[in-house]
Amino acid sequence: MYKLIDHINKCKEIIELGNKNSITNLISDIIYYDLLYRSFNEGLRLDKQNDKKPSSIIGLIHETFFFSQVIKIRRLLDNSNDVYSLRKVFNEIIKHEYLYTREDYILLIDPETKNKREYELLVHDQHRKYDQISGKTPDNRAKEDRLNHSYLMEIKAYLDKPNIIVKYTNTFVAHSLNKEKQVTIEDELEKVSLRKLQENYKLLSWLSFTLSYYCNDLILFDPPSIPYEQFENWVGTIFKKDIELRLYKYWENRVKMFSCWQDKYWMSNDFYISPYQKVKRDI
Repeated sequence: MYKLIDHINKCKEIIELGNKNSITNLISDIIYYDLLYRSFNEGLRLDKQNDKKPSSIIGLIHETFFFSQVIKIRRLLDNSNDVYSLRKVFNEIIKHEYLYTREDYILLIDPETKNKREYELLVHDQHRKYDQISGKTPDNRAKEDRLNHSYLMEIKAYLDKPNIIVKYTNTFVAHSLNKEKQVTIEDELEKVSLRKLQENYKLLSWLSFTLSYYCNDLILFDPPSIPYEQFENWVGTIFKKDIELRLYKYWENRVKMFSCWQDKYWMSNDFYISPYQKVKRDI
């Protein structure tokens, strides 16, 4: 008989598929390439008086970064059955919603945990996580508690909304020969921007941490620490001005933006049914 633990293991398999195209690797690449590119772009802004920058290479970097990011975003939000994506994980949760009870969720804790205090802390945190997805509070818990179905439907409704980045990628990148579709969204192309990319980063962050509650496993949307020699040789080759320290500061500030999303969607007691809407309830 298919049990909750089997479903959870299936979700983890989708998330952690051991190759470069795994969900975890795609998320890591999106964040790292964003930090790298945005720092490069900031360097161009700070050193704009330098007329010896290789314009053709810089143009290629701009275009390649954008295409690379939108393809990864499309993949992570892909609703196809044959693609391992965050959306597929969500679909698995919808499909197996009936397996979830608080009792079975608590039983997901490793029974081999030997330290009593550690086990108690794990149980406490497990109850807290299940409170989030069941809509219950510590005062009205029961072992028969089910998932809050309305939360799942709200999340689904948000994910089903048209996404201009995904639409753009499907029309101009993945299926670029489809001229009829290209004509239908030409008026929306002005919305395809770095700002829209960032909105999708936030969407992916919210979705990753939200699914983490249901999967009993943290899907990290976590920015990397800046490598010590990250900007070595940038100055003196592409850039003339000594801007290395300012680039480090820019990288750190952008990392803070990514980190604040983790604080918002994972570390707080609020549960979000979209990147912008939290559940209203008494805790």
